[in-house]
Amino acid sequence: MKFFNKKVKVLLSVFIVVIIALSASFLGSAENVVILEETDPELTFVKIHEKTSNREDVWDDIKGEFTQDGSKTTMTSNGFAQWYEKDSLHFAYKKVIFNYGKSATLTAETTLTSWNGKHSCAGAGLMIRSGIGAEAATVMVHCRPEYIMITYRSADNMMSIKGNEINTKPNYPVDFKISLNKTKVECFYKQKTDSTYIKLGSVPFTYGSSVYIGQSAYSQMESDIAKATFDGFSYQVEAPEGTEVSTDDTASSPTGGEDREEEIVLPADPSVAEDVLLYETYTDGSINEGEASVTNPIWTTDNVIPEIITTEDNTNRYLYEYMSDSHYLAGDEHWTDYETSLDLTFTDDSAPNEANQVDVYTRLTSIGQYGYHAYVVRFTQTVTNEIPYRKIQLGVMEGESHIKTTSTITVVDEYEGDYVESEDNADVKVKGFDYLTAGTMNLTIRTFDNKVTVYLNGKEILSYTDESNYIKAMGKIGFSTHNAAVIFDNIKVVGLTDLLGGDYDNKVADLWDMETPAYIQEYIDKGYVY
Repeated sequence: MKFFNKKVKVLLSVFIVVIIALSASFLGSAENVVILEETDPELTFVKIHEKTSNREDVWDDIKGEFTQDGSKTTMTSNGFAQWYEKDSLHFAYKKVIFNYGKSATLTAETTLTSWNGKHSCAGAGLMIRSGIGAEAATVMVHCRPEYIMITYRSADNMMSIKGNEINTKPNYPVDFKISLNKTKVECFYKQKTDSTYIKLGSVPFTYGSSVYIGQSAYSQMESDIAKATFDGFSYQVEAPEGTEVSTDDTASSPTGGEDREEEIVLPADPSVAEDVLLYETYTDGSINEGEASVTNPIWTTDNVIPEIITTEDNTNRYLYEYMSDSHYLAGDEHWTDYETSLDLTFTDDSAPNEANQVDVYTRLTSIGQYGYHAYVVRFTQTVTNEIPYRKIQLGVMEGESHIKTTSTITVVDEYEGDYVESEDNADVKVKGFDYLTAGTMNLTIRTFDNKVTVYLNGKEILSYTDESNYIKAMGKIGFSTHNAAVIFDNIKVVGLTDLLGGDYDNKVADLWDMETPAYIQEYIDKGYVY
């Protein structure tokens, strides 16, 4: 009997092992596999240069040459830079169709063996672009004479931005690697003395169905036709097993591997009270479709592909911003006193060395040539000696030409929680209020008369009474992100009743806590617009 039991146990163990192996095999089939790769393909060399009338520091034309002998390439250029709204540089590239959905990843690598640009900002390295026009979205990880850095333009026709950098003279040869997934490009480097790649940073990148990847250089001196030498260039595309290689670069939808979402009907939004001006839960899966209403606000945005995600239990949807530079605006510029609340969650995709910045706007207006004005609640961090210092700021934005988290604000109050400076032996060192690990936070901003009060999870953390001559007395709401992986949900705006001044004090931006003049009240009672 004991022998029989022992034999049964052995057979049962073998059966379990087989089941596990089959399960692993089945699960493994869902993993990404390499569907396309090339090493040292023939590269196409182009001059990318456009001089705009308002850039006197950019010369009229640029010169450069390119040679390729197997894996070794040489490029010369006196281009100005990957900078401003238009680039001026030389580029040797391979066009790659990349329309395989959210799960796909494109990786490219090259080695810069030497670079003799004289100007402190002369650059050579690895580049990815949405097109070969001077205004195209671009990411460039590259060497300059005294440091290694990233510059990028997150979308076509945007201003270029400086990304992360290391202030050390490059030790050649320097290997570069970029990895594109969804709308994020991760940039890596490896110097002669490094054994593995080091991540320099991640930046947003907007593109169509194809991308252009390759080697690039510019000297930033018209008189200096600088030379860069490279050894090797390769790329590969990984996508879910079963994905077919696409040959149609006009198709914006993937040819396979996309985790397409079936049409799902979520529970209806709850009814709202009369004082609710806006209530966004993303239930309809859109931000700007359908007829505008309190529960279906129409948002304006510069994000061409907003990502609305449905929870696994099909009970909720939310907006997910993943490493992009995007803004979303909604509401009425004539809104006066109101309270804005939203749920905000920084996800596990967040990385300590990214900007991880979010701005939430209230009473935002656009005043023609005077730009955008608003009160701003900003989640922000600075990094010193590789230690992030995170906090929440309340500030005032005055006359910015664009809405973006890199906009300058005048800080009027700050919140750093119960300030904690991490111990030296902590695995992750953080100072201040660590909002990246705080989970879902409810942020509420109350704007009443000339006072702004900010609450986090029901607790007052910031306040400001505006006694300047430029009070933001009316405006819509909005939010923007910069290199953050963050969820937005349950955005609600509730109107507040001012029993003394009504809307009159807001419209004149003065006379707070005073009754509305009788002759004005008479017009209001008759339904006139003033």
